[in-house]
Amino acid sequence: MEDQLRGLQAFAATPPEGRVLTPELENVLKGIAQSGELSFGWDLLQPLYVFRMATVLDELRLRVPVRPTVDADSGLEVANPGSGDAAVREDGGSSSISISISSSSGGSSNSGSNSGSGSGSGPLWFEAGKERLLQLLRSKTQAPFTIQRLSELLVSGGAERHYSDLGKLVRALEKLLLVSLPPDLGADDRA
Repeated sequence: MEDQLRGLQAFAATPPEGRVLTPELENVLKGIAQSGELSFGWDLLQPLYVFRMATVLDELRLRVPVRPTVDADSGLEVANPGSGDAAVREDGGSSSISISISSSSGGSSNSGSNSGSGSGSGPLWFEAGKERLLQLLRSKTQAPFTIQRLSELLVSGGAERHYSDLGKLVRALEKLLLVSLPPDLGADDRA
């Protein structure tokens, strides 16, 4: 426990570009995934969760095959890594990440307006979704109510075991971070 505490303190004090997941820190995540109990304050755990979420998303983006799916609400194709050009769909007050894909091969493509599409270092939907998730996690002043499930997905191999599609993982993580307790149940001891 003392090794984990020292590891978390050192991790939090290290600049983000120099952070590395050590076995002690992995064990912190595994312990929370198994029990749901926090043995350390959120101020020490938050940098670890932000780092691990970014790492898991980046690693999965490189390994998961492209499987475009159709969003039930909009009827638009939802991209996965490597799918080509993507545009983040502007649809008013929606807080979720919706995208349309324009296919350069003669396959099924959407004929709607895809302003803002283009290629870069990665599909726009992924980069926008990843940054939104990390910002949601950074904005938490206390551990998320769903910390146990979040930990299950962030331990080594957890995301791959439960999600074979990167878009589904991004949406699942977003839902986990958006869950909040009603004010009368907010007297949780997770600080």
